[in-house]
Amino acid sequence: MTAITAAIGPVVGGWLIENVSWRAVFFINLPLALTVLLISFWRVPESRDDKADKTLDWSGACLATLGLGSIVYGLIEASQLSLRLPRMVAALVTAGLLLAGFLAVEARTRNPMLPLSLFRSRTFRGLSRSRVSPVMKSSSPNLPRPTMPGGAGFFINGDFFTRLVYAGV
Repeated sequence: MTAITAAIGPVVGGWLIENVSWRAVFFINLPLALTVLLISFWRVPESRDDKADKTLDWSGACLATLGLGSIVYGLIEASQLSLRLPRMVAALVTAGLLLAGFLAVEARTRNPMLPLSLFRSRTFRGLSRSRVSPVMKSSSPNLPRPTMPGGAGFFINGDFFTRLVYAGV
């Protein structure tokens, strides 16, 4: 199915942009989502555990949202402005602190949003590396390229971030 959608998606998207509007591309997901939901309700059996604790990890969700939002803000704005601006440094440092807080909360929470024990699984680590690495490599041209004093530049690429994420794993 993925190969079919990969082949048909650009054609349908191009047709919609040419004949309707570029905004119409975003409505492709509605019939697909409805189809997936209908098939799921029809074919996937219920697997609810009635004995499970039903509390949500609100603190983890808030820390993850704020931390990831800070990273996105910092990288987007830094590509337009500069990493040297205090607010860019503050956004990225804040993101690091919030995500460190997220990991600390997830390690101690009874029902974590992201169980850290997943990272002990070789299968999970391999699968997440295979998914994260291509995304980071493809997005690396958009990352800021700061220049060191004296004109010596350095390049932050996707491999750097992938290795950074999995350094402790």
